[in-house]
Amino acid sequence: MIALINAARLGVSVRGKVVIVCLGLTGVILSVVVAVNLGVEAYRWPSSLIAVVVNIVQVGVQRPYGPDPLLLSRGGDRAPMWVPGAVAVIGGLLFDGVVELWIRA
Repeated sequence: MIALINAARLGVSVRGKVVIVCLGLTGVILSVVVAVNLGVEAYRWPSSLIAVVVNIVQVGVQRPYGPDPLLLSRGGDRAPMWVPGAVAVIGGLLFDGVVELWIRA
């Protein structure tokens, strides 16, 4: 979600935004598949690794559009990302909890 917000601020092409969304969805699906196959106790590290790889690729998609840090808007002003970042963290924790409860059921 954060990568998509940044992409919009940086003026990333529609194709780039589609790649970012597809990578995010792929990461979520892979995390669920790993959680189901490995169980709740063993899925934390693989899930974290998937998240890091997805993030690196998403940053790579955004990089050509912003020569400076990726949290800059097109006008060069700093774009505060505290609220979207907090929402992403809380949403990720909620999703993680739901997956854990679903697997344990």
